Amino acid sequence: MTHDAMSHRMIRWTAALGAAVVAVGLAGCGGTDESAGASSTAATPSGVSMVSPPPSADTATTIDITIANGTVTPRNARIEATVGTPIVLYVTSDAADEVHVHSTPEHSFEVTAGAQRERFEFTVTVPGSVAIELHEADVTVATLQVR
Repeated sequence: MTHDAMSHRMIRWTAALGAAVVAVGLAGCGGTDESAGASSTAATPSGVSMVSPPPSADTATTIDITIANGTVTPRNARIEATVGTPIVLYVTSDAADEVHVHSTPEHSFEVTAGAQRERFEFTVTVPGSVAIELHEADVTVATLQVR
């Protein structure tokens, strides 16, 4: 077999292996668990959608938070995130509050009463567990598992 033929065979094999890895990764995603896998959207029982994208600096992990009549959704969600990937919170609220992110460095965002999808963005630079809390409601919205 010539060197060129071997190179083309190796390229085809590598492409096939890459496709297989992607297929296996996608097959493992999905479900209605509060912690979404790579490139999946999970719906919580309250209908709140959370997206955890694949590890990519070009994509954000998005969390929708609703504060209505004293009820906060989601509560105690577990969400996978990647170091350096933006985290975007969209908050719809009928009450003023403060979102506090217990990361290094920490982040705080003031939530406006009557907010409709108010957007807050931050990036976690240190791996580990990161709690996202609402101070006035005294609720842990989610814990990010940052890898």
